[in-house]
Amino acid sequence: MRNMRQVYIALHLVDAQIAKDYLQGAGISAVIKGEYLGSGAGELPVDSYPTVWIVDDDEFEKARELISNYESDRPGDQIYESHWQCPGCGEWIEPQFTECWSCGNQRL
Repeated sequence: MRNMRQVYIALHLVDAQIAKDYLQGAGISAVIKGEYLGSGAGELPVDSYPTVWIVDDDEFEKARELISNYESDRPGDQIYESHWQCPGCGEWIEPQFTECWSCGNQRL
């Protein structure tokens, strides 16, 4: 049976969403918990930050490694410094994107 495990404590909801999307982009199912607690800041305990959890605890080690890369601001092969040309349609794409906006092909 799958058990959920917490892999990340975010500073705010946007941070949690980015971390969750980063994991999902690597094929790891993840969810955000506590996303509505931010409105209680100052009234709730300090541990009321949004958190990211993986759905399958068998992926915990891989998820922690990815989160470690995310936290270091250098997410491995996701850092690009120049524009790239889509292998599918030839469109030029800005470096921060890993998928073509025109045809959906992935960056090689």
